[in-house]
Amino acid sequence: MKKIATYALAVSLMMAQADLLYADNGNGKKLLKSTMESGSIKFPSKRIQSRDLAAYSEAQLKHAVGIGSFLDTTISGDLYVTGNVGIGTIAPTQNLDVKAAASSDAFIRVAGGAGPTKGGLLLGNSNGNYGELTFDNASNNLYLLQKYSSGDLLLGTNSTTNITIKNGGNVGIGTSSPEAKLHISSGAIRLDAGYSLDFGGTSTYILGGSPTNNLRMYTNDIERLRIDHYGNVNIGSNSHQTILAVNGNIQARRVKVTVLSGDWPDYVFAKDYKLKPLNEVEAFIKKNNHLPEIPSAKEMEKKGVDVGANQAMLLQKVEELTLYLIEQNKKIAALEQQVQQMKKAKKP
Repeated sequence: MKKIATYALAVSLMMAQADLLYADNGNGKKLLKSTMESGSIKFPSKRIQSRDLAAYSEAQLKHAVGIGSFLDTTISGDLYVTGNVGIGTIAPTQNLDVKAAASSDAFIRVAGGAGPTKGGLLLGNSNGNYGELTFDNASNNLYLLQKYSSGDLLLGTNSTTNITIKNGGNVGIGTSSPEAKLHISSGAIRLDAGYSLDFGGTSTYILGGSPTNNLRMYTNDIERLRIDHYGNVNIGSNSHQTILAVNGNIQARRVKVTVLSGDWPDYVFAKDYKLKPLNEVEAFIKKNNHLPEIPSAKEMEKKGVDVGANQAMLLQKVEELTLYLIEQNKKIAALEQQVQQMKKAKKP
C-alpha cells in the first residue's frame, strides 16, 4: 500500500497526464479521480491517504508517472503524505527525494514574496525546537541559525564535526568545547604573503596557553622568539635565566640602564674612601693581569658583562685615576717649588 501511495503522490506532484477522476466516496469526501483542468489539480482540505487510492493498480499509477509532459500545477488545500515523496524519481528513499535528470543539477527553491520577506527552511521537531536556514530579501543576507536556546551549531566534513559554534558564541575548530571566542585545537593558523592579523581595541592579549607552556614564534620553520611560562623573553636563545636573552647583536640609538641607589661610584670622592697606593695597584696587576675590582677576561667570557655594573666599575677607576693625578700634581707642584727655591739659593 505504501508503494501505491508513493506513485500516487508522484502523479500529484509531477503532474503527468493521468486518466484519473474526482469521485465521492459516499461520505462527502472527495478522492483524487480527475484529469487536470487548465494545468491545475485541486485537493480538498482533507487528508488523501493510501487506502483511498486502493482502487487503482500499481501499474496504472506507475504508467501515469512515466508518460506525458510535465505541466505547471497549482495545488490548493492541504496535502497529507504518509510515505516518501519523489521528485524526478519513482522510488524515493527519503521523506523528500529530489533527483535530476542525467548531467543536470537539482535544486529546491524556497523564495519569499515581494518586499521585505524571507525564504528558507525550518529544521526541527514537534516541540518547536528548530534551526533556520533563511535568505532575507530586505538585506540580501543568508542566515544559518540555531534557534533552540540550549543547542549548538555544528559544521563538519567526512562525518566528523570540524567546527562547533556554542550557544554562547564561542567558536571551536578541532574542539567541541571552545573556551574562548575562537579556540583552535590541534592545528595552526596560516596567513599567506601580504596578509596580517589586526588586533583592534585598546587592550590586546596574546596568551600562551597553560601555566607550563611557552609562546613561540617561527620563521622558515626555525624558532626565533620564545616567551616562556616564567615571562622570560628569549630571542635566538633557550635561556630561562633572564627577562631578556638575545643570542646575537643588538643595534640601538640609545640604551638606558636604570641604576640602583648606591651603585654609582661617587663614594670614591668621599673623605673616608681608602685609595689604594699605586705600589699595591702595581703589585696586583703584575699578579692578576687586570685591575682590582674589575673582572678578568675569563670571568667575563663565562658570565658575560653586566653593562650597568661594568660602567660603574670603569667610572670608579676613572675617578680613582683622577685622585691619583691630583695627588701626583700636588707632588709635582711641591717639587717645582723646591727647585725654584734651590735656584734662588744658588744665585750670588
